[in-house]
Amino acid sequence: MRARYLTPARGLWISRDPLGLVLPSEPNVYWYASSSPIRLIDPSGQAPIKDRYGPELIAGDLPPHTTAREVCKEPVLRGEGEANAVTSCNRKTGKRFTVVCYHNPCWISCLREHEGVHRNQGTVCCAGYSACIYVAKISIRTCHAQYGAFVQANRAKDECEAHRRGVQCAVNALKSLPKSCPDDPCKAPLESFLKTQRFNMNYYCNKKGGASARPVPCPFDAKGNIVKPL
Repeated sequence: MRARYLTPARGLWISRDPLGLVLPSEPNVYWYASSSPIRLIDPSGQAPIKDRYGPELIAGDLPPHTTAREVCKEPVLRGEGEANAVTSCNRKTGKRFTVVCYHNPCWISCLREHEGVHRNQGTVCCAGYSACIYVAKISIRTCHAQYGAFVQANRAKDECEAHRRGVQCAVNALKSLPKSCPDDPCKAPLESFLKTQRFNMNYYCNKKGGASARPVPCPFDAKGNIVKPL
């Protein structure tokens, strides 16, 4: 922090805001990021800026009549909580897509690498899922159930690999920060991202079906027939 000092324990600056009273309605020269530290950051101590951006489609095409915001709500509706990004299958095109729900400019490139692993993991089976519906003409419910079972069966292994990539990227990004600037505004966000990625990597890699498990094969063939039901 270049302009003043912060006490993390209290979430407050311990030196006065160099700009003085920013808003007449907020007579507090010690406030941080307009009193909204979840959505904003203030690396200079002089001007709060947006910390988390999204939602935004960054790869592939969204399913018809679906918005990026709706895609980001899906993990919450499933009881999994908020996600930084969602990679899923567009059953109409048979191709994977990725929506970023929240991100920080400091670690967006690492999040892209993480989600890139997910897109590569399900490419073939996503095409089979689409063919199951539109070529083999099997009921949507049956095709969806088989694809869902495939995703769930491989989830621990897939998340293990994706989080491992995220960890590698964050470590390299931190090493690339200039040593001459120990207060680089990207240091704290990257360290936080690394901590989360490393925790999840250990969780999924050590879970049943994780790092040492063999991947479960896709139930569909190229024409969408269910040849290995799950």
